[in-house]
Amino acid sequence: MELMADTAAKGFEEKAFFEYHLYTLGRPTTIPDRSTKQIELFEQATEIPVKKRFLFDGTQQYMYYGGGRQESEQFGIGGDTKVQVFLQFDNKEDEGLGMPLPSGRIRVSQLDEGDGSFEFIGEDTIDHTPRNEEVTIKLGNAFDVVGERRQVSFERGRNWMTETIEVKIRNQKEDRVEVHIQEHLYRWSNAKITEISHDHKMLDARTMHIPVDVGSEDEAVVTYTVHYSW
Repeated sequence: MELMADTAAKGFEEKAFFEYHLYTLGRPTTIPDRSTKQIELFEQATEIPVKKRFLFDGTQQYMYYGGGRQESEQFGIGGDTKVQVFLQFDNKEDEGLGMPLPSGRIRVSQLDEGDGSFEFIGEDTIDHTPRNEEVTIKLGNAFDVVGERRQVSFERGRNWMTETIEVKIRNQKEDRVEVHIQEHLYRWSNAKITEISHDHKMLDARTMHIPVDVGSEDEAVVTYTVHYSW
């Protein structure tokens, strides 16, 4: 009886197999005819330290457009105003995890200190993630933080274009926030930033990250000029 009870209490057991990971349910389960049944793969993990990250990408919808040179003055104007919210955590044992995570859906809840209950705040799907690696999940869009992107000026010659862009981030929250502005230099592959108001980092030849700190009920304004040539 003790052995039966121990087997019944078992959930999924994980083991490495060749270049894969196998998850074996250590107890029987019954699936009714013509039905689908969900079985929890892992026990709920609690008190996982996470980092919240805000990202504004007003050019994301244009970065794969056609792939050729975009010389129209109006191209790329009127992008998205939503600021995306991400959570990042380390899949490490000392952080309460440290296990191979298979691809699938991950759900996130946060403790409501008012009544002591957990409130569901979002879900995302993740790819296969080894232990000791960082996991990033998107939970949706911020309600109190918005972005705005507009073209300040545009000039075009026979074999060049110069464009000045202004990006505004408005924070209506009670706390300061750091927002990462992501800009794709989508008009042409040969691009050079000639002037910019804030420190920035090039993730690749055509993707720029600009972190800005925005106070409560305040606004941050970023401007930059990019010169394209061919």
